[in-house]
Amino acid sequence: MKRRIITITEDGAIYLPKDTQMTITEIVDLFEVDYPSVKKVIRKIEKQGLVKTDHLKSNSYVVENNSIYPDYYGLEMTIALSFQIQSMKTKLFREWILQKLSTPSYSQGFELKDLNRISLN
Repeated sequence: MKRRIITITEDGAIYLPKDTQMTITEIVDLFEVDYPSVKKVIRKIEKQGLVKTDHLKSNSYVVENNSIYPDYYGLEMTIALSFQIQSMKTKLFREWILQKLSTPSYSQGFELKDLNRISLN
């Protein structure tokens, strides 16, 4: 099964696949941040209930401290992380999200399938 990951090219273009599914390591690579920071923020977000993780979409799980966590995270978690972690790539991703949401076509309402490639350059 081919998983779908978000990519940010060197020129700042962002590709957002339908049904994003990323591991913590892939999120670390996307945002160019360290693994322990991302994992800590994910656990904090999950504990606070800010993002409901979809255990049904993950093919495998990790057990930590009597809790079960999915191996893969979707777009909602990735967006939440981008607002909790600071890096050049998270800033670029946040700006991309806000730009997409502020365009006239999105102010009328939108579907995630409509979010596709856009360059901020």
